[in-house]
Amino acid sequence: MRKIFPAFLIITIFSLSFADTRTADAAVSHTWTEQQDVGNRFWTSVAMTPDGQKIVATAQNTKIYISNDAGLVWSSANDSPTLSGWNGITLSDDGSKIAASAQSDFIYISTNGGGNWLESSGSGGGINTWAGIAGSSDGQYYVASVQSPQAITISTDGGDNWVEATSLAQKDWYGIDCSSDCSTIVVAGFDDYIYVSHDRGATWEEMTSIGDRFWQTVSVSADGQKIIAMYNYEGSGFGGAYISNDGGDTWSEVTTLGNDYWRDSEMSDDGNHIIVGGDTGGVYISHNGGVTWIEQTGLPAGQKNGVDISNDGTIAAAVDYEGYVHTGLLVLPAKSVIDNVSADPSETTSTITWTTDIGADSQVEYGLTSTYTSSSTRSFSTTTSHSVSLTGLTAGTTYNYRVISRDEYGQTSTSTNRTFSTSGGAPVVTPVTTSSGGGVTYYSVPTLTPAEIQKIFGTQPGFSATPLLATQSSVTQSSATSSSYVFTRNLRLGSVGIDVKELQKFLNRSGFTIAASGAGSPGYETTLFGPATRRALIRYQQANKITPAVGFFGSVTRGFVNGR
Repeated sequence: MRKIFPAFLIITIFSLSFADTRTADAAVSHTWTEQQDVGNRFWTSVAMTPDGQKIVATAQNTKIYISNDAGLVWSSANDSPTLSGWNGITLSDDGSKIAASAQSDFIYISTNGGGNWLESSGSGGGINTWAGIAGSSDGQYYVASVQSPQAITISTDGGDNWVEATSLAQKDWYGIDCSSDCSTIVVAGFDDYIYVSHDRGATWEEMTSIGDRFWQTVSVSADGQKIIAMYNYEGSGFGGAYISNDGGDTWSEVTTLGNDYWRDSEMSDDGNHIIVGGDTGGVYISHNGGVTWIEQTGLPAGQKNGVDISNDGTIAAAVDYEGYVHTGLLVLPAKSVIDNVSADPSETTSTITWTTDIGADSQVEYGLTSTYTSSSTRSFSTTTSHSVSLTGLTAGTTYNYRVISRDEYGQTSTSTNRTFSTSGGAPVVTPVTTSSGGGVTYYSVPTLTPAEIQKIFGTQPGFSATPLLATQSSVTQSSATSSSYVFTRNLRLGSVGIDVKELQKFLNRSGFTIAASGAGSPGYETTLFGPATRRALIRYQQANKITPAVGFFGSVTRGFVNGR
C-alpha cells in the first residue's frame, strides 16, 4: 500500500532496556519466513496489494524486488534502476501501477506491474531528496514528501506531474499516507506536528492536541477516518502512538502496545488490522483496530524499516535494514458463532442481547427495513454475553435489526435479519423484507401481539388474534459434492468458476469446512475463492504436509486432490 521512512536518516538511541509488553494473550500469531533468496540487504521499504499476493520491496544499491505469490518467489524488476537511495514504494490495489521514491534522484513509475519503469520528470518532478510516497487505490493520485527542498507534493495524473502543497509550511517531513482516493492526506513532521488534509492538500489542520513530537510514521484507512500516528522516541525513552477514529478530530493514546523506537506502520483498508515495526526489531499486529496487540515472534532483532499487512490480516511483511525480507502467514481460527439473539423493546427503546462462543465486540444495525439506516456505536470490549441498548425509537413501530460481533482477529460474524415492535402508538406494519446469502433466502414479517392485532382489527365474530409469526422459505441447497471432478487450473484468492465451487465441496467433505453456515458452508458452496476458502485450503495443505501451505491451489495440491 504505502510508506516509508528515509533510510539515510538514522537516529542513534541510547538505553535499550525493555519494560514488560502489554499485548493480548493470543493463541494464534503469524508464522514468519525469512526470504533468503533475495539476499541480506539494506532493505528500506515494503508494500503489498490488499489481497497480499503481490509484494514489492526496495533496498539500497539494488533494483526493486517483486513477488507475485505472497512472497514465495521473488525476482528483480530488471528495468528498474539500481539506486543507492531507494526510500519508499507504493502500488495500486490491482498491482499494475507502482511508484518508488529515491534520495537525490527521481520518483520512478511503472504502469505494467513492474515490467518497465519511467522517471517522473514532468512538472514539479525531477531530482529531489524524495522521502515517503503514498498512492490512491487506482494509482491515479500520488502524494510524496520531499526532504530537500522541504515540501509535500501531489500528483493527480498518475505521477506525470507534481504540484507542491503551498498552504503547508516547510517541515522536516517523514511519514506520509493517504486514503484510498487520496482525498485525506496525513503527514508527519519530525520534531513537529501531525498534519491532516481532507481536501487533497488544499488546506491543512495541525494536530496540536497530540503534541510536538519526533513523529516517524502515519497510516490511514481507506475512508480516511482511522489514523495511527507514531513517534520514534521521547527524550531518552521509547516512542509511542496515537489513534484517531474520526479523521483526526479526536485522538487517544495507545497504551496496550509494547515498547520500541517506532519506525513504520500500516493498516488494512477498514482499519481493523494494523502492523507496526520498530528500531530494535519489535513487530506488533492488532486485529481489532489497535485495541489489543500481538507481539510477533520468530523475527530477528534489527531495525524494521518497512511493514505491511493484507486486508484480511492473514499475510504480513517486514523488512530489515541490513537483513532480510520476512513474510508472515496467519491461519485464523473459526470466527465467533452468534446465538440466543433477542430483543426487549419498550415504547422508545429496545435492549438487544445475544451470546457468542468466544470473546467478541458488539454492534447492532437497525431500521424500518433490512437496509438498516442506523447502527449503535461499536463497543470494542470483548465479551461472550452482549447487550446493546437502542434509544430514540418511535413508539408503535416495527424495526428490522441484526447483530454484529468481531473477534480479536477482526473476523466479523453477523446474525440474520430479525424484527421487534415498540409499544404504544398505532402499530406500523412494514412491508415484507427479504435478505439472502449463501443460497438461503429469508422472508420476514412483523410480529404483532394479540392486543395490537385486536387494536387494529377490533373484535369480530370468529376472528382469532393469534400473533403473526415470521416465516422462512425458499431454501435452496446445492447438490452433493462430486467425487469425480478433475481440477485442471490453478486457483487462488479472487478466482471465480465452477471449479472453485467443486474445490469448496471437496474441502467441506474432507472435514476442512469453509464456513459453519451461510456462503461456503456444506451444501451452500459458491464459485468465489475468498479468504475463507483460502484458510480452509491452508489447513488441508498443512494436514497433508503439502508445502508451501499458503492457500494457493497449484499443480502440487491439484495433483494430490485429483488422486484422492
